[in-house]
Amino acid sequence: MNTTTDQAAASEAHSSPNSIDQSTLGDSDQNSPAPSENSSLANNDQSKCGCDHSSTAGSTHEQYDALRFEPLVASLLPDLVRYFAMRVQPNHEAPDCAAETLLVMWQKIDRLPATTDGQRAWAFGIARKVAANHHRKRRRRTEASESLRQMLQAQLKEVVGVQLTRQQGRAINALRMLPADDQELLRLVVWDGFGVAEAGGILGLRPDAARKRYQRARARFREAYATA
Repeated sequence: MNTTTDQAAASEAHSSPNSIDQSTLGDSDQNSPAPSENSSLANNDQSKCGCDHSSTAGSTHEQYDALRFEPLVASLLPDLVRYFAMRVQPNHEAPDCAAETLLVMWQKIDRLPATTDGQRAWAFGIARKVAANHHRKRRRRTEASESLRQMLQAQLKEVVGVQLTRQQGRAINALRMLPADDQELLRLVVWDGFGVAEAGGILGLRPDAARKRYQRARARFREAYATA
């Protein structure tokens, strides 16, 4: 009789193996937080952190740009001031024009070329546009008198430190007789030390076109100098 009872119990246990496991799992699920509760806890942890990772990344990027830009300013500033001192009137506005050029460069720092020569040509390309804008503004000014113009020319000689000899004055007069584009190409090569191709790039010319224009400008200059 006992044997029959034991066999029945074993058969019942074998036919319902999941009954105990399911009840155990049910208790486990009740004790664990719901997925939504876990997400809420994670969000609370992030809010308590107070970290602004996007701000940190932006600050790091600006610091990197500043590290690239500072040595470039140190190397270019004297050349830019000299560039504008030779091209803008009144002469004392040359540093302001140089500062404006550097500001534009900083605003466009993502376009900074990788090579030193490329950076210098890029900077002077911006400087040329700043000078052109300065000339347009100056043409709209009507307050300056002839006496003030002469005084500013005298200041230009003092600031630049140029004591013109007779031959130098003759050369400058000959240069002024050339077309404006030829004048600027010769100035960039002779005054500012650019190669012909680099100067042409600043003026928007391809290297072969720049070389042809330079040869033509030199020939015109020699003719003008002979009659100056």
